[in-house]
Amino acid sequence: MNTTKKIDYSKFRCEIYSPEGVFIKEASFNQKNDFYCPELVPGQKYFLVFSYDEMFVDCFSFKCETAGKVVYLSTGHLFFNKDYEKIPKELADIIKPKINKAKLYYWNRHKGPRKALDAFIASTHDRQKIAHRHEWPVAYKTGADLSTNV
Repeated sequence: MNTTKKIDYSKFRCEIYSPEGVFIKEASFNQKNDFYCPELVPGQKYFLVFSYDEMFVDCFSFKCETAGKVVYLSTGHLFFNKDYEKIPKELADIIKPKINKAKLYYWNRHKGPRKALDAFIASTHDRQKIAHRHEWPVAYKTGADLSTNV
């Protein structure tokens, strides 16, 4: 008996905010389950806040350098940039209900795997530093730079 639920893609949202916490618009969602947002200004920094059923999933800091160009954000961007920044307080205050809902659902129920990973990291020969747990939400830096630097 399969007890897993299917993902309801209609519950995903991608909201675009300015660094000052001003809501710009909600990104559109196409039939391939991709988000897209025309009319973004090149060189302007945006925060893309992803949520599922009003629950915070992730946040990306995004700056597109070229007008009219389609940019696909992928995990490659995160690995290439290897950087993040603190979400501005103005924006964090706005998305706080989504973050709190995510904490109730996910973060408090999945401490075991994190503790296991920390124990593994601490036991390695090179004694890697255990990753800092962010009390403040962070935005991973992304952008069109991946295509020009790889």
